[in-house]
Amino acid sequence: MDRPFYPAKILETIPVLLPFILVTFEILLGTVVVGLVLGFFLAKGELSKKLWISKICRFVVNAFRCTPTIVMLFVVFYGLPNLIFTLFKVDINGWPKAVFVVSALGVLFSSSAAEIMRSSYLSVPKGQEEAALTSGLTPAQAFVRIILPQAFLVSLPNFGNSFIVLLKEGALAYTIGLVDLMGKGNLIISTNFGNYAIEIYIAQAIIYWILTILLENIFKIIEKKSFKRAEVRLKKEKIMFDLNFFARTFLLLWKAVPVTLEITAVSLLFGSVLGFLISLARIHKIKIISQICAVYVSFIRGTPIVLQILVIYSLVPSFLNSLFKAAGSSFDIFSLNPIYYAFIVFSLNNAASLSEVFRSALQTISRGQLEAGFTSGLTYWQTYRRIIIPQALKVALPNLCNATVNQIKNSSLAFMMTVKDITAVAKIEASYGYNYIESYLDIFIIYIVICSVVQKIFAIWEKKSSRFLAAA
Repeated sequence: MDRPFYPAKILETIPVLLPFILVTFEILLGTVVVGLVLGFFLAKGELSKKLWISKICRFVVNAFRCTPTIVMLFVVFYGLPNLIFTLFKVDINGWPKAVFVVSALGVLFSSSAAEIMRSSYLSVPKGQEEAALTSGLTPAQAFVRIILPQAFLVSLPNFGNSFIVLLKEGALAYTIGLVDLMGKGNLIISTNFGNYAIEIYIAQAIIYWILTILLENIFKIIEKKSFKRAEVRLKKEKIMFDLNFFARTFLLLWKAVPVTLEITAVSLLFGSVLGFLISLARIHKIKIISQICAVYVSFIRGTPIVLQILVIYSLVPSFLNSLFKAAGSSFDIFSLNPIYYAFIVFSLNNAASLSEVFRSALQTISRGQLEAGFTSGLTYWQTYRRIIIPQALKVALPNLCNATVNQIKNSSLAFMMTVKDITAVAKIEASYGYNYIESYLDIFIIYIVICSVVQKIFAIWEKKSSRFLAAA
């Protein structure tokens, strides 16, 4: 790094970025509205007694859950105008970019919203609805007066978490040219010819972190009060779909799947180890360390992963290069395989999210079991390995499945670090003949296949672990 670090630039940049928070929140609000409406109908369809409706809605939810945000943004921004023009001869290329962002994120959020609504509805005992109907209420009245208030309370924490995820995923809108909080920062960096990138990224991270903390506190207040009250454009003429390119690229992209799986496996492995240690530190409230871990988890969860990628990929090589130069070493850090930076970014990100998964799972195990292990002569680690972890793992499996699927989707951002994963190879192939629709559709299908297999593996694992614990 040829120039020194200027902390003052961070304070100077924050006031410039603040007005663009409004754009970020407009995107968030629009996405929430679209996602909740679509999610309601998807959840209703999943709960339908008609099997074909239920299966279709579950397939749609699964497809959207397995689609990386960056891919959906590109598909909607580049493909939707072409489709609309072909079908209705209406040119929507001049529409604000925010419309495409809200459409893409809204569709993706609808899958999460549908699952939250469905699980919240099923959490209310069936007998309550039957009791309401026998007391003279209509099905609609029973839903509004009895079911909805209880389901709403159950869904609040999950919706709070989903809104935070949405806020961070909205940072990807800059990739299609939207000037929001993230987009403005990148414009400032471009204006300065790439200078002060680290300072500006840190300023953005601070703002996103503060916004996340505000959202967390807002949902805590709402939750408290609720409990108290209730208890790139293609040719316009037609869609040119190259079937041969689609088939050829589809086969080619499978060669990049091992890279995606390697990033996922390595980052989950290191993230799990670090996350487990963080969860233990926080559960046992180790002085200083637990507070540091809490801040770390809050910061990582409160900043978009795209921002973490930009900071680490820009900061780490430059910082290490300065150290090597100072030490008189001729080692070229920039020749290092960029996949190692992907390991670092995703491992640190997974450590924060998995620490919460492990912490919540470990807290379901009674303190008495730990004490029983000690009295039987087992050491601390033997007690955890033989008694606590097997039971906690059963509780954590559904969330571990979600974390794995999320990591697979997040790995699609590795192309930003010049890693030749599925997304990078698809973009390279598409750039030659502008066949982006075919490439993104290939990515879409491949990620659905990978994530579906992962979910099936976890479902089998969960079933077998239930039998094992029942037998024990």
